Amino acid sequence: MSHEARLDLVQKAILAGQIGWQNACLERFLSHEGLRPVREEFSEKGVRELLRKFIRDGNQLAVREEKSDTWRDCRDPWWYFAIIPIVFPNGLFIKVKLLWDEGDKDEEAFVEIVSIHEQTN
Repeated sequence: MSHEARLDLVQKAILAGQIGWQNACLERFLSHEGLRPVREEFSEKGVRELLRKFIRDGNQLAVREEKSDTWRDCRDPWWYFAIIPIVFPNGLFIKVKLLWDEGDKDEEAFVEIVSIHEQTN
């Protein structure tokens, strides 16, 4: 993993459709009552397409460095997110992690959805 944020690879992977779900996140998406409005309008595949459309429309994900020791991965401390203006008043928050090791080809980059919820302000 890179110690530098690689937003370029995250966006390339999303545009290429190389998007997966962390198992626990997918289970929450499929079962959490608060996400019912999203499920009713978009399937798990539809959420992946929302991310692709977000990028194709000229938007960019934001990047943050993980500060919590509980979630921090010393090999790759970065996480990326989009707030997509759908369904909820403040939008839908989608957090992804880059699955890519230094030395891999850029085309091998893959992102995994690790969190999805209503954005609150």
